[in-house]
Amino acid sequence: MKFQVSKIPHIDAAKHLAGLINKSLADAQNKVLLSLAGGSAVDVYNEADALLDDTLNFSNLFVVMGDERWNIDPMHKDSDWLHFTQTSLYNFFATHNAKLINTLHGTNHKSEAAELDQLFKIALTEGFETIAMLGIGADGHTAGILPAERELFEKTFRNNAHAVAHELDTVYPQRITITPYTISNIDHVFAYAKGEAKKTYTPVNC
Repeated sequence: MKFQVSKIPHIDAAKHLAGLINKSLADAQNKVLLSLAGGSAVDVYNEADALLDDTLNFSNLFVVMGDERWNIDPMHKDSDWLHFTQTSLYNFFATHNAKLINTLHGTNHKSEAAELDQLFKIALTEGFETIAMLGIGADGHTAGILPAERELFEKTFRNNAHAVAHELDTVYPQRITITPYTISNIDHVFAYAKGEAKKTYTPVNC
């Protein structure tokens, strides 16, 4: 594991993200599943597109949110996917024929989590190159893997599911998230965090 402290974290994270995508797509036969974070990560997405190699075959790239605030309205105002659609990276992917997959489509909390679970199951079973960019919350959580009493946490997250639906968030009561099991099986994982509230979880010397 490597930690990096930066005065321009969104730029450094954009370079890392773009580098992983370029490298993974360099083999024209490679299918790549990219799982993205929400929140402050949009700063990264407005920088990364300029660093991508537009000669690569982006039709082999599948893009999804690894964590989402569920609502019956697929494009509700707090949706991480909605915020992603407003970035230059989304526009780049859309114009380069990447497969853009919104986890939310207005049906059912659990069934939409099951669809995300199936997507990761297929990708990991069929040998996709997998990339996950994660965020870190002020309480130390990543993706939608939120703190809970041990028994409830184990029941919710410690299983072999690739994605789950839960109601542990007091601000956004229903969420869909990838699991620790999924994260442990992804080829390339990195986390991005910025802000005063998260300093406790950021190393000061690297």
